[in-house]
Amino acid sequence: MPSKPAKPRTMFGIRDPKAPQTPTASIEEVARLAGVSTATVSRVINNVPNKASQATRERVLRAVEALSYLPSRAGRALRQKRSHIVGVLAPDLGNAYHALISGSIERALREQGLVMVLANTGEDPDLQDAMLQEMRALQVFGIVMLGAVESPELQHGLKSNEPLVFVNRRCPYDVPARHVGIDNVLAASEVAEYLFARHHRGAWIFHAPLKSSASRDRVTSFQRKFQELAGADCPLPEIVVSTRRRDSAYQLARQHISAETPPRAIFCTTDEIAYGVARHCLEIGLSLPQDVTIFGFDGNPMNEFLAPWLSTVRSPYELFGPAVVGALGAFYDEGEASRPLDTILPFEIILSNGLHTTRTSSTTGAYVK
Repeated sequence: MPSKPAKPRTMFGIRDPKAPQTPTASIEEVARLAGVSTATVSRVINNVPNKASQATRERVLRAVEALSYLPSRAGRALRQKRSHIVGVLAPDLGNAYHALISGSIERALREQGLVMVLANTGEDPDLQDAMLQEMRALQVFGIVMLGAVESPELQHGLKSNEPLVFVNRRCPYDVPARHVGIDNVLAASEVAEYLFARHHRGAWIFHAPLKSSASRDRVTSFQRKFQELAGADCPLPEIVVSTRRRDSAYQLARQHISAETPPRAIFCTTDEIAYGVARHCLEIGLSLPQDVTIFGFDGNPMNEFLAPWLSTVRSPYELFGPAVVGALGAFYDEGEASRPLDTILPFEIILSNGLHTTRTSSTTGAYVK
């Protein structure tokens, strides 16, 4: 087994376990230094209204920073009248990809004394706007957009320089914005190289609407690399699925794929789409991956048990949380403000061979056939 992807450098508030550690102050020490009760410290830290005078709040916050009870950027956020809450807006919590990234973010936030509020937008601009308004009412520490779509309130937040971090998809507007994700262009290019090397001279593409940067990058990069290798006249039929990725892919596969002349290779821009396509292929008696090679994207950990026939690009779910926390920190920590807007995480190509799955590093360029 190859080594796991290296974790990114230690980011704000995330301690390196190998580095020398200073003793962590207790809430009792903060209370003694501020001359208040532990209950008062807790109320101030959690921004509970009307429970402490301004002078008391200031004493507690000074003690918090002096003893490093919470990272200094949390104290600054409280003074700026922001809560300890971070809103995460996801397009589809029924999708394992979004659920796993949300879980990683929640764990990383909890380590910082922050609390996550999770909302499902369904990729609906009106619902996304309603959720953004709710997050502002909560005076959140930051908002994480896990799959943003264009909407008026999102534009307002960008113009107001709100602490917004975009995950997976880039900001849908052409403005500077912090983003955490993988290199979709490189990953899709590597998939195209693999399928071409397996003597698939053409491939079908099932993809979501190209409104998001992730879908666009995956589709255009796959097409460009495949046609570079096979020729500009290489057939690459495209089939566009709806918001209900899995169900839509299944219905469209029923319309287009026959047992008599099936495509030899199918590239799907998400694992959810791949599941729908595969269901129809299996129903008409095709063997996977012997008759049809299906390549997905995102890398659901359950694939090993439930979809061993699926090759896929795996995103490093466990690294998203620390990276998102670091991106949020750039809004509050002057030392982090100059960090690059893009945080690009490593990915893995997971290849299927019947019931055997082989992991290969995305940096080696070598595939096990």
